[in-house]
Amino acid sequence: MPPSEPKHAPRLGELEACLLKHLWTVESGTAKSVHEAVGRPRGISLNTVQSTLDRLHTKQLLRREKVSRAFRYRASVSCGSLLAAMVSEAAARFSEDNSTAMAALIDAAQQLDHAALDELERMIAARRAEPENGHD
Repeated sequence: MPPSEPKHAPRLGELEACLLKHLWTVESGTAKSVHEAVGRPRGISLNTVQSTLDRLHTKQLLRREKVSRAFRYRASVSCGSLLAAMVSEAAARFSEDNSTAMAALIDAAQQLDHAALDELERMIAARRAEPENGHD
């Protein structure tokens, strides 16, 4: 099942974000394998990694299935859709008009190199070419 779009962007702690990024990279893992890759190098206990994975599952950012006596975790949202939800929520929290949000995006785009800006232009053109779904 492909990752879904989040309905809202839950707040993430540093370890939650790190574990989620790891699972996007490796696609799935048990608490033990995630601990070996992320927790042990940071000096974090297996228990802490297990609790954090459970919290991400409760926030509906991870799916899990029982395999033998352990859970196997995988992301239930894509990185792009979670980032989009976070940006949308931040923009809505600070501004009621699109012009302020667009200005913030332009400010953020100033940090991109020319190749990234070219890719952004391509993505905008592709988005404009999509049929409208009630958006203005």
